[in-house]
Amino acid sequence: MFISATPQSEKSLETVRLVLSMAANEAEYPQELKAYFLKVVKDALELIANPAENAMRVEREAISLAVLLTGSDESIMDAMKNIVKSDELDPGAAKTALNRMGSHFESANKFTNISPEILSAI
Repeated sequence: MFISATPQSEKSLETVRLVLSMAANEAEYPQELKAYFLKVVKDALELIANPAENAMRVEREAISLAVLLTGSDESIMDAMKNIVKSDELDPGAAKTALNRMGSHFESANKFTNISPEILSAI
């Protein structure tokens, strides 16, 4: 089951990267895209907090983001929490998150730092 839930391509977090890039550059984007992005981030954070309760109800992209956040430094998690807390995509916060996550997007398919809780829930 874990294999079917893991990203199969480097595009697994493309929507997250796209929305962060658009927000950082103060570009226009549809409200639906913003709502989807916020849902993915919230779901990823909830999955990290309570893997057993949330693993079966989240999108694949939220699982990929949870894995990325779990394997990265605390500043990236904090940046994403700040974005979700305000329910807004502040350009500065988006730019900070995008910069901090930059190298992690490329390595999102390397599942070396998965927490045992997330792994067992998936």
